[in-house]
Amino acid sequence: DGTRGAIQAFGDLFGNLNSEPYIRLSGDERTGDAEGDDEFMLINGQKWSEIKRMIIYVYIYEGALDWAQVKPQIQIRVPNEPPVVVTLSAHMKDLGLCVIAGLENVRNGIVVTNYTEYFPGHDEMDRAYGFGLEWDDGEKKPLSS
Repeated sequence: DGTRGAIQAFGDLFGNLNSEPYIRLSGDERTGDAEGDDEFMLINGQKWSEIKRMIIYVYIYEGALDWAQVKPQIQIRVPNEPPVVVTLSAHMKDLGLCVIAGLENVRNGIVVTNYTEYFPGHDEMDRAYGFGLEWDDGEKKPLSS
């Protein structure tokens, strides 16, 4: 229906599997120190027909110095296909946001495109991919002890 939005930990935009946007982010692994499945995003496959396209992006903020410190590895798993694994090895220290991939609904199938493109922020990413969202500057709250 043309609805647009973002799923990300920043702003507590974790989504919902059972209602729009039919996408859910597991949480926010804020330190970069965890091993294994730090964060994951699920898409309700029964509602895939209601999703036109999406991009998957990661970003660093206060606390992480650069991509070399964080060393993210992203796996995109589509049913009946081998996983797409993206490791950010081209460390663009001055650019804190990376679009990993795009998922597009083509005749209710999933087309995955590997982008691995870096941007200085959300606004620049949004202009490049044409979603037309308005992004506000924000600040992460410190972890409580």
